[in-house]
Amino acid sequence: YGEVTIKTSATLAVFLSDALNYLIQYPYGCSEQIASRLKPMAIIKAGLNIPNIQENFKLKKVVENGREYTLDQLIDIGLNEIYKNQNSNGGFSLWGDGRESYYTTLKVIDMMVAMKKANVAINENSFNRGLTYLYDKFNNSTLSLDSKIVFASVLLSSDQYKHNASIKSFIESTANNDKIIKDNLSNKTLSELAVILNSGNFKSSIVKKVNDVLDNRIDIDSRGAFLEKNKNNTFYDYYETPIANT
Repeated sequence: YGEVTIKTSATLAVFLSDALNYLIQYPYGCSEQIASRLKPMAIIKAGLNIPNIQENFKLKKVVENGREYTLDQLIDIGLNEIYKNQNSNGGFSLWGDGRESYYTTLKVIDMMVAMKKANVAINENSFNRGLTYLYDKFNNSTLSLDSKIVFASVLLSSDQYKHNASIKSFIESTANNDKIIKDNLSNKTLSELAVILNSGNFKSSIVKKVNDVLDNRIDIDSRGAFLEKNKNNTFYDYYETPIANT
């Protein structure tokens, strides 16, 4: 009839090790796929830097084509592949042989920010050029409101733009508009807006207003709390899903 394995431990670390190992995979594919694989590795790397944490986790080496790779080796391989796909204007293309995509560049720069927070050395020239590209796009009036909020989220997470007056003014004016936050924003961008506001340096009244709207959109059932897609406005361009929203 099959087999059941039961594990017991005084700490959740034993069970989390399996989950963390699942997130560590060889970084192959297009720029977006590589960045999506590297960001969890950066978060794991940052977590392992916390005192008394690393000894509780057992990270396995990844085997690819008969060769073993450590977490640090996989990060280096992935980053070097990413750098090859950057165009002269700072944007990143999917495969390195075509036109840059600002959503691909968003994914890449977001991953690089996570790497920097994990104290992983990255190519600063590549990072800064990517940031400049994104900021130029942020100031492009043809971007949708949802897109501008996601751009703002990534830019404000960097040291170079975290105090940028223009971006902060945009966030404040958006958060102050009741119709926008209640009716117009996708759940993806509403949650991004809430993350930005809760990061600090914004009026508490604005933070509370957006948090309250977000709370009203969260569903709770036997599975837990989760944030579905907004039926009236789904952010398809950024691959919105309930899992990503939550």
